[in-house]
Amino acid sequence: VGSHVQAITARPLTSVLVTPLHTPYITRKENMVKALIAHKVGGEFQVGEWEKPVPKGNEILIKNKVVALNPVDWKQIKYNYAVPQWPFVVGADTAGVVEAVGPDVKNLKPGDRVFSYAKIGVPNYGTYAEYSLLVGNLSAKIPPNLSFEEAATIGLGTLTSAVALYHEFKLSRPREHQSFFRPEYFLVRMRTSCLQYILYIIYITPLTQHPYPPSQIWGGSSSTGNYAIQLAKLSGYTVITTASPHQHAYLQELGADVVIDRSDPEAVTKIREITRGRLRYAYDTVSSATADLAAQALDQERESHLAVIAGAPTGSYPKVKVHSVSTGVIYKEEGNSFGISFYEELGELLTAGVLRPNRYEVLPNGLAGIPEGHARLAAGKVSGVKLVVRVEETP
Repeated sequence: VGSHVQAITARPLTSVLVTPLHTPYITRKENMVKALIAHKVGGEFQVGEWEKPVPKGNEILIKNKVVALNPVDWKQIKYNYAVPQWPFVVGADTAGVVEAVGPDVKNLKPGDRVFSYAKIGVPNYGTYAEYSLLVGNLSAKIPPNLSFEEAATIGLGTLTSAVALYHEFKLSRPREHQSFFRPEYFLVRMRTSCLQYILYIIYITPLTQHPYPPSQIWGGSSSTGNYAIQLAKLSGYTVITTASPHQHAYLQELGADVVIDRSDPEAVTKIREITRGRLRYAYDTVSSATADLAAQALDQERESHLAVIAGAPTGSYPKVKVHSVSTGVIYKEEGNSFGISFYEELGELLTAGVLRPNRYEVLPNGLAGIPEGHARLAAGKVSGVKLVVRVEETP
């Protein structure tokens, strides 16, 4: 064979065999990474090669360790929602390690463990890949007490709930409320002395005995609902929520004061009785149908507020102001400063251990296991847990 090669090419055999190792094809391969790729509207996801992105400006390049699944991920492909080009990589909830940073990044460095909820619909931000981009100051370090799996569940759920409660409703945030200063949190933030702790006991504790008016969260067992319960409670609100009976005890552990069976035909009546018809804030995490129920539970005589993430109510409620929640607001001028400050606050809450990540289930086969998870989400067969995959387990 060697003599035939030499005869055809008129080159020494060693030159013929070595040269391909230096071709542009091999160099390009070195910049390719594994990703779960969708090639067309409604098409199937397939694991394939994707070009490794390079961070610019305020971007960071993250090596994704664990990514979490959200319904919006498969809906993007099925309904051609926020897909600027084909083929495309979706995914937004992630936890991993910073590989490189853009020149404008000040808060993170290579080697930092971070989590975030990535921009939807932007090329190279899809987290269903070994590497992807994130916005530097809209990402947070993972506290030492959290695993990658736990951290991957945090981004979307906390951010969506924070936009609803604090950006739309303008409610007080944990930093602004006395519950922010319970002993373990106070000590973490202030790194205080014994004297300061005594002052905490004398002056701050009595103020926490007077909770703010109640808020209602329809769908407390969802990922977003879990975080909404905790954030509302940390902000001082009495929390009423709905869920299946087997979830009640867990939601009470998270801070819910009252949990009502979501299938109870008298749920609205019970909420109105508990609140004496004066409920002014409700947050629906489920559907347009449950948004109607949440609206009916609100005060119908004074202005009240309903935040929705999965469809507005179809009924007429003159006194109810409906807020359609979009996490995209943090990338716009009117919401960017809110997003940056919330990620800072979120890191403090997690470090103090006062905000509990979602319970999770690890799917097998890394990125290749995601389509099965999407099918379960679409069929409504996921309850009380966040589905995650370990990217390094991709075949």
